[in-house]
Amino acid sequence: MKVFLDKVMVKKIKEETTPSGLVIPGSVQEQTNKYEVIAVGDGILFDNGQIQKIDIRPGDIIYAPRAAGYKVTHNGEEYVIIRVDDVLVVLNRD
Repeated sequence: MKVFLDKVMVKKIKEETTPSGLVIPGSVQEQTNKYEVIAVGDGILFDNGQIQKIDIRPGDIIYAPRAAGYKVTHNGEEYVIIRVDDVLVVLNRD
């Protein structure tokens, strides 16, 4: 699947495990807006035709506002397409 320009395709993380191994149900996390990045567009297109690469990679974990993006379904899986400007935090970076 190809994502264009300044867009990021993400999948909502529905369950999370605590350090002690307890699984936190998705219903508790609905306010977290935590996503796994699945695909990233080529970058931000400027008026002069230059493209600035996006510093987000597939596999990154991000936070974005609940209202950000558009839901899409592909092969029975639900994803959200958001603009890179809507990404608030990137977690677990080297």
